[in-house]
Amino acid sequence: MPKKLMWTRFFANFYALVLFAATVSFASPSENQNLSPKELFLDKKTIEEDVENFIAKMSLEKKIGQLFIFGYSGTKINQHLDRVLNSLSPGAIIAFQRNILNPWQIAKLNSAAQDISLKNTGLPMLIMIDQEGGVVSRIKTRPNSPSALAIGSTENPSLARDTGQATGRVLSLLGFNMNLAPVVDISDPTFTNFIGSRSFGKDPHQVKVMGQKFADGLEDSGVLPTLKHFPGHGGAIKDSHVAFPQKLKTEDELMQTDLVPFAHFSHGTFPGAIMVAHIAFPNIDSSGLPATFSSKLINGLLRERLNYNGLVITDDIEMHGATIIPSIGERAVRAIEAGNDMIMVAWTKKNQKLAYKAVLKAVKEKRISEERLNMSLKRILYSKFTHKNNDLFKVQPKIFLAQLKDNLRKLKKISNQVVKSNIDKYFYLNSQNPRTMDLGQNILVFSGDYRFYSNFKKKINRKTLFYSLSPKSPSPVLNAMTRNKDSLGVFYITGNGTAKMLNLLPTEIKKRILVVNSTHPGQVLQRHLYPMIIDINSKNYNSGGWIAEKLIRTNLRLPATLDGKKSRVKRSYSKN
Repeated sequence: MPKKLMWTRFFANFYALVLFAATVSFASPSENQNLSPKELFLDKKTIEEDVENFIAKMSLEKKIGQLFIFGYSGTKINQHLDRVLNSLSPGAIIAFQRNILNPWQIAKLNSAAQDISLKNTGLPMLIMIDQEGGVVSRIKTRPNSPSALAIGSTENPSLARDTGQATGRVLSLLGFNMNLAPVVDISDPTFTNFIGSRSFGKDPHQVKVMGQKFADGLEDSGVLPTLKHFPGHGGAIKDSHVAFPQKLKTEDELMQTDLVPFAHFSHGTFPGAIMVAHIAFPNIDSSGLPATFSSKLINGLLRERLNYNGLVITDDIEMHGATIIPSIGERAVRAIEAGNDMIMVAWTKKNQKLAYKAVLKAVKEKRISEERLNMSLKRILYSKFTHKNNDLFKVQPKIFLAQLKDNLRKLKKISNQVVKSNIDKYFYLNSQNPRTMDLGQNILVFSGDYRFYSNFKKKINRKTLFYSLSPKSPSPVLNAMTRNKDSLGVFYITGNGTAKMLNLLPTEIKKRILVVNSTHPGQVLQRHLYPMIIDINSKNYNSGGWIAEKLIRTNLRLPATLDGKKSRVKRSYSKN
C-alpha cells in the first residue's frame, strides 16, 4: 500500500482489505483496573471528586506526562511511539499528514495508542488533529471540507453547526476525540495575511456565532473543540511558524474585536479548549513575550478578565514564534508558569524528552508548585472524564467502511451546500447591478484541477479549451488568451501559485478573464480589472458546473454570431 494512498483508491480497494482483515477489531481496555472513565468512576458522586481522587493516586512522573501533547513519526505503533507512550505518559498525541495513510490505518493506530495509554496510566489520551476545513485539513476528502471563510460567507449559522457535526462524525469514527478547530481569529479576507481563508471573517459578532456553532457541531459528535489562536492572530502578516509576529492593539481594543469570540466561549457549559498563539502584544505585556509565555495575557486577561476556567494549550513550542526563549525545556516551564495547562512538542523526539525532564525538575525543585500542577491536571482530567468519546470501540472492517462512507457522504453534501450557497449569493447580488459579459467564440478554462473543467464543460453551451496550470510549468494563460482574442477566459485559483500567475497578467488580458477564487479575496490584486470575480473561498471542483449553469441563466450575451457571420468554433481539447 503506497504511503500517500488516495482516499478514492482506498474506497476502490477496500473490499480486499475487508477479506484480509475480516477478523480484526479495535483493541479494547483490559478487564481489570484499566477501564474507561465512564466505568471506572460510575459509583462516584461527582466528576470533580473523581478527578481529585484519581490525581491523588498518580505518581509525579505520570502527572508531568499528562501536561504534554506529543507528535510522532510513522503510521503505526513503532518502537519510538511505544516507548514515548509508556515512559513519558503523554496526556495527548497529535496526528499530522505524515501519520495518515488511509482511514482504517489511522483508526487502528489511534485505538492501539489509546489501549497503551489505558494500560499504562488508567487514563485515555486526548487524540488531536487539525481539521479546520479548507487549506488545513489533515483528513483529505473529495471535495475538500469547506473553509471557515466559505462557511462564514454563507451567513448561515446552521451550516456552520452542520459542518462541525459532519466533521466531528468522521473524526470520531477515526478515533480522534479533539479537533484543533475552529479558528476564531478576526481577519479581513480582502487583505493578504497569515490567516487567510481560515477565519470566518472580519466581523467579531459573525465569527463569534459561526465559531460557536462549529464548536457545537463538533461536541454533538463527541469531539472536543479548540478555539484558536488566543488572543487573536487575525490581521498579522507574519506566520508564527517561521517568524515572530506582534500586534499593537491595547487590551480595550482587543475586547471590542479579537476577544469577542473567546469571551463568548468562556461562558460555555461544555468542555473545550483554547489554544494560545506565539504572538506578542507589547501594549498589553511590555515584556514583549509571545502570549504563550505571558502570564498577563493568560492568567490576567483570559483567566481573570474573561473568567475562563477551561483547558488552555500551547501551539507547538518548536515553532519559530516561540524561540524567543532558546531552550526547549525553559519554554515548557515558562509556558506552565504563564498559565497553560498542556504544552505541545510536535516534531522532535529529543525535544520531547528535554521538555518533559525540565518540567519534572521544575516541580521537584518547587519552581512549579504541586498545587499549580494539580490545577492543570484537574482541567485535563475533567475534559477527559466528561467527554462522550473516551470509550474505546470495537468495529469490524465492513461496518467501519459503511459508517465512513455514510459520514463522508454527509460531509460532501454539506461542503457542496456551503460553496453552492456562496455562488448563489454572488450571482444574486450581481443581478442587482446588471452587467453583460460576452462569452465569446470559445471559453478557455485555466485550472490546476481537471475536474473543475470537466464539470464546467458538462453544463456550458459553448466550446471550451482546457489549459492545465502547474507551478512546475510556465503559465499558458498569456499565450492562449493572445491567440484567442475574442474568447473569454475562466481562471480557477486553487492556491498561492495560481494566484500569482493571475496577478502577473497584463491589464488587457485580465479584462477578458472570469476569476473563480477558491482561496481568499486578498489573493487577487487589481480586482476592478476583471469582468467578474466569484469568491467561493474553498476548493470545490463541483463549482465548475454550478458556475457554468449560472453563466447561461444570467444577463450575459451569448452570441451565436460574431460581426454578423457564423462563428467558427475551434476544436476543443483537454490536457491532463
